[in-house]
Amino acid sequence: MKKELFLILVILLCTNMLSLNGFGGMTQKICYYPVLGFMAVYTLAHRDAVRRNTFGRPLAVMIVCSLLSAVPCYQLFGQSVLESFKATIPFSLALICYWFLLRYRPTERQVIKALTLIAFAIFALQFLQQFVPHQAMFGVKDTEYANSVIEQRNGLYRFRIGNNCVFTFPVLFLAWVRILRKRNVGQLVTFVIMFISVYLTLTRQVIASALVTLFLGVYLFRLRPNKWIMFFMYVSVAAVLVLNFNSIFGAFFEQSATELDSDNYIRFLSGEYFLEESLKSPLVFLFGHGVPSGGSTYDTFVRGLGDIGFYSSDVGAIGAAYVFGYIYALTFYVIVFYVLIRYRKVIPAYLQMSVLAMTIYSVMIFTIRQTAGVIAWSMILYLCELHIRRSPLRMKKNVV
Repeated sequence: MKKELFLILVILLCTNMLSLNGFGGMTQKICYYPVLGFMAVYTLAHRDAVRRNTFGRPLAVMIVCSLLSAVPCYQLFGQSVLESFKATIPFSLALICYWFLLRYRPTERQVIKALTLIAFAIFALQFLQQFVPHQAMFGVKDTEYANSVIEQRNGLYRFRIGNNCVFTFPVLFLAWVRILRKRNVGQLVTFVIMFISVYLTLTRQVIASALVTLFLGVYLFRLRPNKWIMFFMYVSVAAVLVLNFNSIFGAFFEQSATELDSDNYIRFLSGEYFLEESLKSPLVFLFGHGVPSGGSTYDTFVRGLGDIGFYSSDVGAIGAAYVFGYIYALTFYVIVFYVLIRYRKVIPAYLQMSVLAMTIYSVMIFTIRQTAGVIAWSMILYLCELHIRRSPLRMKKNVV
C-alpha cells in the first residue's frame, strides 16, 4: 500500500490538491518541489537500473527542448536563462517521473489502484459541488480563462478538476475493456461513473475524444467483445442519445455553431497567430518562445495576448510548439506512434485507448502542457513499458 499512497501524493500535489482553491503558487511549490526533487535524486542515484527503456530518448529530447526554449526567450524578450529554467521546471523536470517509476517499480495493479482512487475523488467533487456551487472549493479558482465566477454549460456548473481526464481515461477504458470481455456488474458501475465524470468536465473536445475512442477502440484494438454485450451497449447508447440528445448535448452544439459561424472565432485567430509567430525564425521554430516568468517582460507580453483572448493553451499542439518548439511537439507524436503502431501487439488496449483519446484532443488541448498532464503521461508510459518488457509487474488478465 505504501507505493500507492506515494503515487496518490504525487498526483494530489501536481494537481494542486485537485485544484483546491487557495492551494497554488508558493504553497504548492513548497509541497510539490521537494517531492519532485526526491524523485530526481532517487532516479539519478539508481540511473544504471533505468538505462534500458523504450521511451527514455524521446522524453529526454522533450526535456532538452523545453530547457533550450530559454535561449530564444532571452534573445527576444530579455528574460534571463535562470528565470526561464525556474519557470520550466514543472513541465520539464516532471518527466523524471517516468524514470523514477522504472526504478521505484510499482506494479501495474498498484498504479491503477492509485489512478482509480483519484478518478473517483474527481467524480465525487464534480458531482457533489453541483448541489453547493457557491460553497465549492475545488476547480473554481481564478484561471487564465475566467474569474472566480463559476461557469455554466448545458445547465450544469463547470469545475476545472482532473486536468482533462488524464487520470480518468485509464480507469474508464480499462472498465470498458473488461465489460466487453466479460459480464461484470462492478466494472459496469465503474464505467458509468467514469463516463459521467468525463461528461461533467463539460469540455466538448474531451467528451468527443472519449466517445470516439470508446467505439473506435473496439475495432482498432481487436477487443473481440461479447456480441450480446456489444449489442446491448449500442442499443442503450442509441436510445439515450435519441431520447435525450437535445437536453444532453444541445447547448454544446448551439455554442459550437455560434462560434464556428463567426468570422472572428478567437481560437482560429489565436492558432493562426501562434503558428505564424513560430515560423518567423529557425530558432523559435525549433525551440519555441519559452515559459514566461512572473514579472518579466515576456510575462507582460503574454498577459497582453491574453487580454485579447490569445492563449497558447487554447490551440493544442500549435500552442505547445509556440512555447517549446516543433521538435518538442513532434516528439510527442513519435511517442504516440510507438504506443499505437510499433508496440501495438504487446501494449494493452486500455492504455492504447488512453493515448488515442489524448492524441485526438491534442489538436485543441495538449496534455503535457500542464504538470498534471506530464505526470499522467509518465505513468501511462511506465505501464506501457511493463508490457513491452513483459515485466512480472504487469497485469496479465483482462487488459490485453
